Amino acid sequence: MQITSKDYRRLTVWRLLLILSLLIAPGWAIGQTNADDYFHSGAQDYIFGDKKKAATEIYTGLKVYPSDLKLNAVAKLLQKKDPEDQNQSKKNQQNQDQKKDQQQQQQKQQNQKSDQQKKDEEKARQEQAKKDQEKKEQQGEQKDNQEEKDKQASATELHMSPQEARKLLDELKDDAKVLLFSPTNQPINAQRGKFKNW
Repeated sequence: MQITSKDYRRLTVWRLLLILSLLIAPGWAIGQTNADDYFHSGAQDYIFGDKKKAATEIYTGLKVYPSDLKLNAVAKLLQKKDPEDQNQSKKNQQNQDQKKDQQQQQQKQQNQKSDQQKKDEEKARQEQAKKDQEKKEQQGEQKDNQEEKDKQASATELHMSPQEARKLLDELKDDAKVLLFSPTNQPINAQRGKFKNW
């Protein structure tokens, strides 16, 4: 593994900050009363990789001591972006772009599936309607056939030969003679002449 000049500078800065923070740590334990205390606590946080906390300490110190050179120098250092941070932000952006692309593809696939389902449902409805129509037509044909058969059957039942018709008429004539009216409540002959006219 080769050490580049950037890595060497970075290590040197960290070593200096560590040494400074260790020298000032006893004063920091007593309490932060001056700009050096803010500087050392911010530098120590920066060395241990807690850049947010370091930035908070340094910027708090700058509010109290805006003209301090050490605090301003560390603030400039914090403002510069690390190449690692830049690479990380690029990776994050790429990951977000990939996620967006995947979401868009999933959305397209879902839309295609739902469109296909709608088409399939419509096709199924049309086929069902067609089957229903065919059933109705078949039932209509069956009904027509049944009516035709019924008509034929009734026509054959009503169809008589001339001899059958004469026989039926003769039977009806005999029945008609029997039905001649003969009153059963006739008055007796003796009383026939005695009608009172009131």
